[in-house]
Amino acid sequence: MDPIRFAGIGSGLDLESMTRQLLQAERAAPELRLNREEQQIQDEASAFNSLSSVVSSLTAQASALAEQIGQPSRSVDVPDEAPFSVTASNTATTGRFSVETEALATAQKLRSAAFDPAADIGTGTLTFSLAGDSFDIEVLAGKGTPDEIAAAVNNAENNPGIRATVINGASGDQIVFSSDATGAANTITVSASGGDGGLDALTYAGDGINDSLTQIAAASDARIRVDGVEITSATNQFSNVIDGIDIDIARAEPGTSLDVAVRRDDNATADALQRFVDAYNDTRRVIDQQTRYNAETGNAGPLLGDSAVRSLSSAMRGALNIVESGEISVLSQVGIQTDSDGRISFDRAAFNEAMATDADGVAALLGQSGLSGRIDGAVSGYSGDNGLLTARGDALDQRLERIEEDRLALDRRMEQYEQRLRSQFTALDSIVAQLQQDGQFLLQQLGLPRQQ
Repeated sequence: MDPIRFAGIGSGLDLESMTRQLLQAERAAPELRLNREEQQIQDEASAFNSLSSVVSSLTAQASALAEQIGQPSRSVDVPDEAPFSVTASNTATTGRFSVETEALATAQKLRSAAFDPAADIGTGTLTFSLAGDSFDIEVLAGKGTPDEIAAAVNNAENNPGIRATVINGASGDQIVFSSDATGAANTITVSASGGDGGLDALTYAGDGINDSLTQIAAASDARIRVDGVEITSATNQFSNVIDGIDIDIARAEPGTSLDVAVRRDDNATADALQRFVDAYNDTRRVIDQQTRYNAETGNAGPLLGDSAVRSLSSAMRGALNIVESGEISVLSQVGIQTDSDGRISFDRAAFNEAMATDADGVAALLGQSGLSGRIDGAVSGYSGDNGLLTARGDALDQRLERIEEDRLALDRRMEQYEQRLRSQFTALDSIVAQLQQDGQFLLQQLGLPRQQ
């Protein structure tokens, strides 16, 4: 807690007010300078952050355009209501092929006979196996009802994927054992050992001889034919049927063959080019905003005259000056035009026409050796952790730290100044008080009225 001050008690002067006014006057000029400098730096830092963000986006979109041009996406034409879907990566070969869905993949299901819901089926050990992975459950006396056996199967920690369900039928409870996984390899076997022999009613070897359980659904693979070639899968998904092409089937329609076409996706390339154009224009917009000067008001953008920003702007303009050999040689032929403000526009119709005329020429003009590569080379040095804009932002942060240090130094200086003022005013207060006492004494000796 600050000490209570009583400066001026002896003299009657308002020394506290004088101290505050002198402190305020002493602090005003340096504090105003620090505030102005801090605001200027914060404005510059915000401007650099905005510019760094859009430049990073431009770099990313240039790389995405180069990747799309280098390996264009694929579009897939599948007939409406086809019992399958097809996806193609950008490495897939374009062309046509036929698909016939012969069978869906199924999971095995085994059903028991009917049991009394309240009675034990038996005691002993049941060993379950699914595709070679096994686990045991121990069935103790008094714990062998259909519901208890099903719960033990479902709760077994090392169960590889066998589920037991109890169906409350008219003749009693029947247990259905099913595999979580489809495919011919995912078959179930059940054996019993020890106990009273009652668990033999739940065994299944799959040999038709030692099978107490009834198979109600067989484990089978999905089957399709692609251009007449049969392909199987444990699931209803077929990966890399043709290089880069996956097929998922929804239902079986044997005997029905449907044609599929895989084409180069020019729309995806146009979309990538549009995103690049938008990122380029966003960068130009931020540069214009941060370097603008209003002659009427005298207001200037925080980055007006900055050498790094001028260099970036010049590099971006220079990267658009492309002339390639061949039929498609300049950007205007693929729908890219530059306006008087340095921004660019994109005409998708002109691009589609160029792609239909000379796709390889468009790729050369826009790809890594053309527009996208030139832009990436022009601006990559400005973005990222080691970019020039990041370095400028770091330098501004250091300046802000120094301003904070200057504020602390100002506070210390003002504390020292206040101590000097109070020391001087304390002495002044004593002198004035003494003079006042001497004056009153003289007036008293001279018989004159005391001064109030």
